[in-house]
Amino acid sequence: MSPTDEPHADEVEEIMELVIRYAYLYDQSRYDEASELFTETGKLDTGELGNGTHTGRGEIRALMQSGAGPGSIHCMVNHVVDQIAGMDAEGSVYSVSETLTTDGAVLGRTVLITDQYALTSDGWRFKRRGVSRVLASSSDEEHR
Repeated sequence: MSPTDEPHADEVEEIMELVIRYAYLYDQSRYDEASELFTETGKLDTGELGNGTHTGRGEIRALMQSGAGPGSIHCMVNHVVDQIAGMDAEGSVYSVSETLTTDGAVLGRTVLITDQYALTSDGWRFKRRGVSRVLASSSDEEHR
């Protein structure tokens, strides 16, 4: 990134809103809306968590629905948008979450999400999200 590619505050704010909205919609089990925050050919790479890579809104929506339990909460922290170049951007964010499983266990985990964003006619969307495990509770390991 050259010095002239410094992110503008309004673009950074829009991207941060995208990330927060995705977590909120997921936690509300609004998977159709959450999957629409990806580009049509967007990728969600959860391979490190054992779930593979999913391409396109339909596959991403199906992954969300298949992993759905009775409830979850995701806190998105330390978000950095470190490059914006035209209609593309990159950033990363930590997600600290707890998920209630269908058998009543609470899974706690912290992941690092590395994102590629694309500016579309609908605003900023996820082009690719890569999820890497940082911390996990012992109950999370039992439910992998």
